[in-house]
Amino acid sequence: MIRSSSPSRFVCFSWSAGLKNYSGYIASHNPDNNKIIVPFRSGNNGNFLGWYDVNGKNADAVPVVSGIYETGRNHFVMNGELGFTAPGNKGMGSGDRTDNNSILTSRLYTLYSDRRRDVRAGDVVDRRNVNYYTNVDAAMTRTMKRKTISITDKLPQGWNGTIVPDPDGVYYLLASNFKGTTLAELDGISIDGMAPVFSVDTKITDNASSATIKEQQNNSLADELRVFVKGTKLTAIQDPKDSSVAYITNNAGRKSAPEVTIISNGKPISGKVKIPARKTAKVYLQDGDIKSQIL
Repeated sequence: MIRSSSPSRFVCFSWSAGLKNYSGYIASHNPDNNKIIVPFRSGNNGNFLGWYDVNGKNADAVPVVSGIYETGRNHFVMNGELGFTAPGNKGMGSGDRTDNNSILTSRLYTLYSDRRRDVRAGDVVDRRNVNYYTNVDAAMTRTMKRKTISITDKLPQGWNGTIVPDPDGVYYLLASNFKGTTLAELDGISIDGMAPVFSVDTKITDNASSATIKEQQNNSLADELRVFVKGTKLTAIQDPKDSSVAYITNNAGRKSAPEVTIISNGKPISGKVKIPARKTAKVYLQDGDIKSQIL
């Protein structure tokens, strides 16, 4: 079972051999708006993942790898309180209105298509992503969809991933190895003209990031991206205990002064950092300003 709680939302998702249920639940912590989601199931799938109707077969989803898991319209807003985006998906569906204990409910299908497809054994049917937001209106949901970066096509077979923005300016990287047998190479990742710094070694060239991701099957890399760099011939990595702190190495043969932006309390704070040739600087925020320490 995975449970996550923050000042704005609560999320619960579970799976076990005895309770095959992929439905999941997400709700706002606002007491006026926290009862508008009702989980539903179809077979052992449901409102988080969706399901496929296969001719002549019953739906029976199972984990790709057994064991412990770590963690036309492609957006929808519910009452200005919950937003759903599925960049790259071609449609959503809504309907099946019914009386649920004297409350009228309708189902939202965040990944929907009634187009039939022929697939063969071993074919990859889909690699998809759905993003859920709380306390957002329609305009913000559209903005979040526009800023989302799909990395599905950058990852090898058996992997999937995305880089998702939050309204407070922070981005989140999720790269999951479901069934891959090779390392994942990310290349040319740029956000608003800046290179994000990951929790793994990050090569920065012309304001864009590249990195090698090493994850075993059934594991994911989940990064909170708060530090962004404008520069080239640099390598960087997040502090393992604080994603708003980074170590940046100047690989050039002369002094460099990259521009570093750190997201703090919903605001970007930027400043130049002077790094001598072949040296590393620890970059962080102090009293609302960018500070650095040459190591």
